[in-house]
Amino acid sequence: METESGECDILKFWQIHAKRWPELSNMAFDFLTISATSAASERSFSGGKDLISMRETN
Repeated sequence: METESGECDILKFWQIHAKRWPELSNMAFDFLTISATSAASERSFSGGKDLISMRETN
């Protein structure tokens, strides 16, 4: 399924075809919604490190 910009919207494809292939679509949603990077978790650890550093200096 192409968007207006011509890109393929894979989540929309699986949403449309969910009745035809229910198990595959469930698996696709499980895999495709996983974050591709660990940036969010790295930010959390970095913020925790800063918090610990601040406590140690006080």
